[in-house]
Amino acid sequence: MFDHRQAPLRSIDEIDRSIYGMSRRENGGCYQQLVLIREFDDRGGWRKWSFDSCAFWLQWRCDMSYSAARERVRVAHALKFLPAISAEFSTGSLSYSKVRALTRIADATSEADLIAMAKNMSATHVDEHSRQRQHVRPES
Repeated sequence: MFDHRQAPLRSIDEIDRSIYGMSRRENGGCYQQLVLIREFDDRGGWRKWSFDSCAFWLQWRCDMSYSAARERVRVAHALKFLPAISAEFSTGSLSYSKVRALTRIADATSEADLIAMAKNMSATHVDEHSRQRQHVRPES
């Protein structure tokens, strides 16, 4: 049995930096996974297992809910048209939660402004902002 009392104590700052660094690496890994999901879907890889869609295959293969799998496929394809968001996500600067929300509303003209906004907000606030913008009707 491990006796945690014998382990040298790390400073809170060191633990903070480690957690933050791991989170950034995780975000970058998630980006890489989405690139692979997009390629797999584009090539119809899910047909090999007789699934009706990439989302159904992802649900089965990666043990996630269907709604989470469908959302991963949606985001994977959206990133193809959002190079600035893709770049920030690939380095871990943006989390999947923020990227998922941004891909609902971003386009080539709004991408840079949305990134700047997202970097100064929590993922919850980015999600809420995106939801609000998504449901605003343009003036006629």
